Amino acid sequence: MPVSPLCLVQDGLGPFVGTLNGVNVTAGNTMSIQLAAPAGVVDWYLQVTGTDETSTTPSLTSVNILTNKVTSPGTTVTFPMPLGAGRAYLFQSTVTGPGGPLTTTFTLYVLTLHGFRVGATGEQRETNATFGWAAILNPLIRSGAPVVRYDDGLNAPTLGANTVQEAIDILKAAVPPPSSGGDTIFFATLFGEYSGAVTPGFMEAPYLVTRPRVLTAVDLLRRVAGTSGISRVDVRVNGVSIFGLPVNMPQVSAGSGNYAFSLKLPSVIVFPYAHIEIVLEEAETYLAGPTPEEDGPEGLFVALHFGPLP
Repeated sequence: MPVSPLCLVQDGLGPFVGTLNGVNVTAGNTMSIQLAAPAGVVDWYLQVTGTDETSTTPSLTSVNILTNKVTSPGTTVTFPMPLGAGRAYLFQSTVTGPGGPLTTTFTLYVLTLHGFRVGATGEQRETNATFGWAAILNPLIRSGAPVVRYDDGLNAPTLGANTVQEAIDILKAAVPPPSSGGDTIFFATLFGEYSGAVTPGFMEAPYLVTRPRVLTAVDLLRRVAGTSGISRVDVRVNGVSIFGLPVNMPQVSAGSGNYAFSLKLPSVIVFPYAHIEIVLEEAETYLAGPTPEEDGPEGLFVALHFGPLP
């Protein structure tokens, strides 16, 4: 029976898989390569014949650096995949024995941030429909390779912008989340003093959702501070708190002074016919007196901001 140069590859601690159409692997993991069928093989040769333009040829364990001969056909060869997206390593595997010598090639890829494979020097040897330059370049050409592509999943840089991607991210970061194309429903609650609302309870009539959207932010503004304690509000969708624990709810303290502000950024999808209620969970204490400021914390205002569905 003829020997075979086909190999199996293991990504880190994952399973060994075939290499027929190339293998997408994880940056930084240890790669392990072995013959799929070492029986009958006399000698096995393994070498890296090409890499992408940013990578250097790695050192393979148990492989002679001059002859590329592996210690034995049953040996498992390893090397570390470097960190960084967009990598490609083209391997050539050759075996001798019955029916040999026989040679095959395969490539290991670390995908780009956009989920594409990059090519390795010499990869034009791979000519089948699912692996090689045709599979790498044709999708880009068909989608319009010169067109600038923006990926909303990438993080904005901390300073400066060297690419269009970064420039758009910086501009987006400067826009508050509520301004993401949705609308804002204002609940102007309890004009003047707290009055009877010093007792925790429902503060406003429920709001009925008319179209699907995402609740992206909750603002709380309190005009005049109380003498001690905190003012805390909750938002409930169909009777269920969107914040859960009190510590996560919008709240201001008496010690924060007048015109205290609190902003929370949930991300809750609400559907038509859901009802939303604002609840006063806790109120600052006060001392009664002849002026409004002495009759309790004054002027509580809550706004809910909605954005479009993702």
